[in-house]
Formats: sequence, structure tokens, C-alpha cells
Amino acid sequence: MAKAFSQKLHDENKFVEQVTCDLLVNHTGFVLRTPLNQQTEQYKKCDYEGYYNLKKVRVEAERKLVWTIKGKWMPQWDTIDVPYRKCESEADLFIMANKDCNTFAIIPMKDILESPVIVKNTTYTKSEKFFAVPIKKWIIVSP
Repeated sequence: MAKAFSQKLHDENKFVEQVTCDLLVNHTGFVLRTPLNQQTEQYKKCDYEGYYNLKKVRVEAERKLVWTIKGKWMPQWDTIDVPYRKCESEADLFIMANKDCNTFAIIPMKDILESPVIVKNTTYTKSEKFFAVPIKKWIIVSP
């Protein structure tokens, strides 16, 4: 059972797109040809798109509230679990922000899709599928 879309949660976390985009622009050479506030919502496809080395890059950005540590991933978990519904995304890159948006986990979307699938209960759902992505596949950044 996948978590149902929540407009309230979407609106509360919309700023994560800007934070992750700023990270990419300021630290990687990622370029926006269209400002975020002028990009059309692409539900299920990606959160925003830009260019890196003249190649279009679609980005999916999320915030993980249970990730409360700055500078590293939670030591009690050896995976970062990504909702299985992200298999419908057309993103090239996935960025997970921690609760305070001061540390980020970055990974190519293809690495997520190649990861094992698990089922677990969450605050919002029972028996939801997730990709269990080994922490060693992620780049952790705390600018």
C-alpha cells in the first residue's frame, strides 16, 4: 500500500526543491535555464530540471524527517529507503535532504531502481514497498 498523495505535506516540503537546486547550482555546475518558480509541475516525472555539461538532468528531491543528524547518515541504518512509487519517476538524479536541510544524500536514480525492494510499515502506511538502497551507494554532502 503506497502512501496517498497529501497536498499538505507537499506544500510543507516544497521548499526542499529550492534548497536542493541551490546545492546543485552552487557546488556542481548545475544550471537552470528556467527558474524553479517558472517550471511546470511535473507530477510523478520529476521535481525540477536543469542542465549539467549541456545535458538535461531531471531531479527528484525529498526530505526525510527521521534523518536528524548533520554531516552523516543515521548510524543505526545501513540503507536509505526510498518509496517504491519513485519507480514511476523520470528523474536522473535523486536528492534526499535531512530534517534540517543541512545535509544531503545524492544518488543517480538508476541506482535506486536497481536496489532490493522491501516492505515495511511507516507513520502513514502499512506494508508499503521501498527500495532499500545501501548507504555506500550514496554521496553524503554537508556544505
